[in-house]
Amino acid sequence: MEENVREVKPEQARKGPRNPANWKRAKEKVMRYSAKSLPSAPRCGHTADSKYKCGALSKEDIRKLHEEFYRHPNKKDQDSFLLKHCKVVKTKRRLPRVGVRKPTEFITKLYARKITSPKLIPVCQKTFLNILKITVHSIRRVSKVFATMGTVVQEKRGGDHRSAKNAQRLAAVKKIIESFQCLESHYCRSSTIIRKYLHAELNIKKMWRMYNTQCDAEDLKVRQCYFRRIFNKCYNLGFGTPRTDTCSKCTELLEKIKKSQHAQDKTRLMAEKRVHMLKAKYFYRLLKEKADNMLTISFDCQKNQVLPKIPDQMAYYSRQLYIYNFGTVLLAPDNTLNSTNVVLYTWTEDEHRKGANEMASAVFHRFSKC
Repeated sequence: MEENVREVKPEQARKGPRNPANWKRAKEKVMRYSAKSLPSAPRCGHTADSKYKCGALSKEDIRKLHEEFYRHPNKKDQDSFLLKHCKVVKTKRRLPRVGVRKPTEFITKLYARKITSPKLIPVCQKTFLNILKITVHSIRRVSKVFATMGTVVQEKRGGDHRSAKNAQRLAAVKKIIESFQCLESHYCRSSTIIRKYLHAELNIKKMWRMYNTQCDAEDLKVRQCYFRRIFNKCYNLGFGTPRTDTCSKCTELLEKIKKSQHAQDKTRLMAEKRVHMLKAKYFYRLLKEKADNMLTISFDCQKNQVLPKIPDQMAYYSRQLYIYNFGTVLLAPDNTLNSTNVVLYTWTEDEHRKGANEMASAVFHRFSKC
């Protein structure tokens, strides 16, 4: 039966989701926060017994600290790592001096972690910067924001700044798209069950015009490119074509269901149509069955073709010769189509007519050659 349009997952939409990780700008951003060189050993001269225990760090400790910092090449994770390895202390006493800059309101103490101990040990600024290969401005920026606001530095470059502004427009566009009814699928494969079809007389431009016409508020009207993007990214919809050569039983039951006025008659007709569709699916399931002592052959007579097929006007309106094409396909184990399992019987109307005897003769001949 006909049903309204439904929103699908991004990976099932008509247009697949974008992959920002492969963008040039995203790759440049990853390279910006990736390691440029290997860490350096401490050269400050502090021993393991001094105030800054830089000499207590082994090569393995330095390598581990460097790897953990660059494990996630993005600004947010690296700033969080710096906050875990530093302590911001408010300055207790400030002595103003003439001719120098304003004294700082806080002091940043840096720490490193040893593999053999879970505790952090204090290290000097020179050692900390040489291990992580960063500048002192990165530590000052993170410490200042944390000391004044108590949070991590927020990334304000890039990002999505339009979705929140267009929330009402998005909801209005989805509402009118989902108000359309999909056509009932006929001869639809199970792999394309997510794909739905609208009426053949519709298209995206017509739907966009209908939306703008129905909009009462001027600020909810959208451009055609915006409407098309929502149509492609949030739905898996197509536009049907006029049906030809459909099942007579399906068409008969469908029209009776539409014109039925009583609920009991409508339920009975819907059940009858469902049984008819289940029989058709079971028939095609039988065609796929394979056995050693069984042969499966499908055959059909194609549409009549005319001879000669030329663009000349006089030849088009004159008496033409029909050619008949009867095709047979023997089901192969690997479902391939080649000259061994596909046989075509072709003749013209002056040789024989297209009747039951001719069809039966072709089928008998095909079975005799198996």
